[in-house]
Amino acid sequence: MPHMMSSGRGARVGLCIAVVCALASAFAIGVSAKVGRRSVPDGARVSFKTANNRYICSEDAGADAQLYAECTGTSPDAWFRIYDLTNSTLNDGDQVQITTWEDPDDLYLQAAYGGDDALLAVDVDPPAEWETFTLIDLDNPDGEVADGDRIALEAYYGVYYVVAQDGGGTGSLVYVTSTSIGTNETFNLVVH
Repeated sequence: MPHMMSSGRGARVGLCIAVVCALASAFAIGVSAKVGRRSVPDGARVSFKTANNRYICSEDAGADAQLYAECTGTSPDAWFRIYDLTNSTLNDGDQVQITTWEDPDDLYLQAAYGGDDALLAVDVDPPAEWETFTLIDLDNPDGEVADGDRIALEAYYGVYYVVAQDGGGTGSLVYVTSTSIGTNETFNLVVH
């Protein structure tokens, strides 16, 4: 009997070591999920927080108005709905379209003239290339986008990025004119 007991204990120890090794290996190659990450579903209500802790907003924008990066909080003026054209959950590299939250006509965010100009809220049906952006997740490249991730938005034609003038602040406008991603082209995606 003592012999069987030790082999049972040894088998359990061996199994535990195998499980620990498998988990360590999965973690090392990035298979394990990040704890506490809340994914962003298609159609989620979101805000875009700038480097200077301001939010992109459509305050009194109306159709064909340029957006600002000056809201100090996440009020309905700073809420948008993000639609994933690729999957049901946002992933790095997905194409998205973004609408204002409060407007009953669903004004779409648009890279005027496809880029190298202003970011506008426009009344367009159906939305097309100028209203389509590629979402780049700077915190989780090639992975699922989560609440709080730092992201950039690239215009459909792949040349220009959305940029908050001076990183956001009073009177700060939003453009689609930058050709690289830096501090002013980086936004925290806040899910509500």
